[in-house]
Amino acid sequence: MKLLDVLFCDDIRVEMNNKVSLMGLYNDRIVFRSSEKTKLEWPIKMDLAMLVRLNISDNEKKPISFAFECFSKNKSIVKIDGNTDISNFDGSVFCLILSTKNIDLNPGDLGYSIKVRDEKTEYLSQTNKKAIQVLLQKT
Repeated sequence: MKLLDVLFCDDIRVEMNNKVSLMGLYNDRIVFRSSEKTKLEWPIKMDLAMLVRLNISDNEKKPISFAFECFSKNKSIVKIDGNTDISNFDGSVFCLILSTKNIDLNPGDLGYSIKVRDEKTEYLSQTNKKAIQVLLQKT
């Protein structure tokens, strides 16, 4: 099993025919704009969604659970865990769609940790401490 990527966006929707639509996709940074009229104070509350894409080959066991965590400045800001439903999985790329509400974002690097396992074995454990930057831009 291999982690392909983790994509950060505002919202994720599952459309007809299992199409996935990403709303407000972020590249390498989340930029908040501030001016004299709209002064922002940290932390900023924000909804954030993540699409986690995993490559699972035919000969690998299928995962039954996962644990995902986002952290900023070595402090956990989101923890999501649960079971995976892969009963209808028929491809090589498996997606986890994760959604958060009202998390506190501060300036700096936003990182994540992902763990995928079955009853006995952890198949994947990966951490990226600098997945995306959170910045304030004055206008």
